[in-house]
Amino acid sequence: QLTGTELQILSYIAAGDTTREIAQKLHWSEATVNRRVQEILTKLNVSNRAHAVAEAIRRGLI
Repeated sequence: QLTGTELQILSYIAAGDTTREIAQKLHWSEATVNRRVQEILTKLNVSNRAHAVAEAIRRGLI
């Protein structure tokens, strides 16, 4: 359900990286990172980043 890039973003979030740090690592704008994070939240049916990480761990995705 999640793409490889989305899983990578979730891993960065789980490691405590900020939007700015993730954007720098992926050579993206912060707006692009935020858009992708929103897509992840929708796919996982959660409302915030912490819940996304918890749900990804629960599902064995990260």
